[in-house]
Amino acid sequence: MATNISCNCAINNAIQSHGSNITITDAQKTGSDKSDSFVLYIIQFQSKLVMRRYSEFESLKTALTHLHPAIFVPPIPEKHGITDYAHVQKRVKDDREMITKRKRTLQRFLRRLVSHPILCHEHIFHCFLDTTVMWSTVLNQPPLSNTPKDIWGVSLPTDLSFASLAKLPYGNFSSSSIPVPSASHVLKSPDPRFLSFERTVDRQTHHLHAGLDKSQRRFVRRLGELTNDANSLGSVYNSLGLNETGPVATAIANISKATHNTGRETRIMVRTMESEVSELMHEYSQYTRIAKDVLNYWRLKKAQLELIEASLEQKRQTLERLINTEKEAALIDAAMQQRSPLATSLTSDDMGLSAQDTDDTDSHSIEDGFFAIKKSTPVKEVINITSNTYEYPTGASALAIRESKSRSKKWSSPRKLLDAVSTTIQSMMDVNPDVTRRQQISGLKDTIIQLEKGMVKAQSEVEDVAITIQQEIERFNQQKEKELRVILIAYAKAHIVYCEENSRAWKAAGEKIETNKG
Repeated sequence: MATNISCNCAINNAIQSHGSNITITDAQKTGSDKSDSFVLYIIQFQSKLVMRRYSEFESLKTALTHLHPAIFVPPIPEKHGITDYAHVQKRVKDDREMITKRKRTLQRFLRRLVSHPILCHEHIFHCFLDTTVMWSTVLNQPPLSNTPKDIWGVSLPTDLSFASLAKLPYGNFSSSSIPVPSASHVLKSPDPRFLSFERTVDRQTHHLHAGLDKSQRRFVRRLGELTNDANSLGSVYNSLGLNETGPVATAIANISKATHNTGRETRIMVRTMESEVSELMHEYSQYTRIAKDVLNYWRLKKAQLELIEASLEQKRQTLERLINTEKEAALIDAAMQQRSPLATSLTSDDMGLSAQDTDDTDSHSIEDGFFAIKKSTPVKEVINITSNTYEYPTGASALAIRESKSRSKKWSSPRKLLDAVSTTIQSMMDVNPDVTRRQQISGLKDTIIQLEKGMVKAQSEVEDVAITIQQEIERFNQQKEKELRVILIAYAKAHIVYCEENSRAWKAAGEKIETNKG
């Protein structure tokens, strides 16, 4: 597999030393008009601050995915995937909770890029963190401006750096002979490793997206409803206590206070669950979809290799048939040339024909209402041919016969006329079997050369992609194991704190009620 060329810019060196310190410190809304307003996220890296919009984060992820299709580029928050937490009557970007959530998830996105062994060296990422660089300029210059929109039109390496990718001769690469794979293509010889990976990813996608992620979201939503119910209940108890006096009023006030405390602690747990559990679970649900896309990319590369091999075999067989036909045609030409001295020895002078008679041979047609008919004469009797060979209708005048002969010299017979028309049409259509066959042979040889080069390159790319994906899966599993441990510990701590605080509040309420009773 090709080695990734490390960028030597100052930001790359800083990332290697202090990359884990990258943070998004704040989010500022700009613009007074709601239709033109947007949010700028302030990224702090060392002592520098750079402001980027959500759309710029989105374009960074798209660029990295396009440049590195075999790598699990970390997810970013979906543009409309978190509206469940925003109020229906408000715009998504006006919701402070949504902005705070995006700030957290975008920060995790940056930190995952920093910790990635290949993406951290990508100069596109360094430009994103550079305060002196206009991001729109980066998107419209190499390598992104040189990268083809259709990745199947040109083969892309799996782990190129900014510098090497910018030098690729995309415009000089001829791919017209290389077949483009289809998503419906069934692999003839799939790699067992990737079949296992695909099954694992499918199971994880089902469990995370259809199971855990949805259940977790539903649980957090119901906790939010419980928060509102607890606060409402506490208010009801408080109103009830105002109508009572003495120990009863005090007891009801303590219950109201404990109920409000339950609502407050539930809200805290909901926020903790959202920020430390639900968001990360949703991101891993996104990761499984990213993994499926990467595995599909490998499948399409493998399909392309199989299509090239099948096309190459077909072209070789066609070339072999044309070459055999060319050899047979050459043998026929050679045999005809061996017979030609005997045929050419019978000249017009030897056959006793005058120039006039030679010109008139097989050159008469329908003229003046009668036929000029040539008698069929064996080749052996050609020498005895005379002008009396042609018969005309009885009673025809000598003048009519002479005029018929004179007018029939140019287009003398239907056969000659048809031959002339056929020759003209063939010249217009350029349909010459020998020339066409030789052109096909030449074109097939060029196509086969292209396909052979494409097959060698595709074989190398399939192997490179397979190695890169295998490394990505191993790295992702290690990252998942580490982060899931953190998620589950946070999940447990959130419940422990919730239970401890509620237990403390309700114990205090019970003790006060008992004290007042005494």
